[in-house]
Amino acid sequence: DGTCPFVKKIHNIVNEKYNQGYKIIIVGDKNHPEVIGINGWCQNSAFIAKTVEEAELFETEKNTKYCIVVQTTFRKSLFGEIVEVLKNKGIEPVIYNTICSATSTRQKEAVEISSNVDKMIVIGDKKSSNTQKLYEICRKNCKNTINIETISDLLLNIFDKNDKIGITAGASTPPAIIK
Repeated sequence: DGTCPFVKKIHNIVNEKYNQGYKIIIVGDKNHPEVIGINGWCQNSAFIAKTVEEAELFETEKNTKYCIVVQTTFRKSLFGEIVEVLKNKGIEPVIYNTICSATSTRQKEAVEISSNVDKMIVIGDKKSSNTQKLYEICRKNCKNTINIETISDLLLNIFDKNDKIGITAGASTPPAIIK
């Protein structure tokens, strides 16, 4: 079983809570393989929300217990906003913040770095959820943020010799690519 231990933990939580009669809510992208897999542990019955707007569509059921989990690479601040919307629906869910600690740390560092540089480079696969969230975070703080997958994507003529440049990379970016 090559499943990431953080993801496996979510599978176990969802399976256990589903078997205890809880309705599962997954905060994440319904099309992401991780979320599809998590949903399989509750017979594909979870309510899934990626945005505040999607969370607002949630309809509560009487006499139902709820359990909320979150995609490991989800943005922490958005997770909090979505949970608040769901709680405002009058439910008292059991909440598991299952965002990967490495992801959370990287996102926090990306905020700090991108807030103090002229240009920001995010290294990683453009199809990676984790990398794209880092890119979004950095872009909020530094409009001159670029996402590259390899060194061949890096255009050096966009940099000035006095630029302060920040660099971060997605969790699955191989160390050799970063170096």
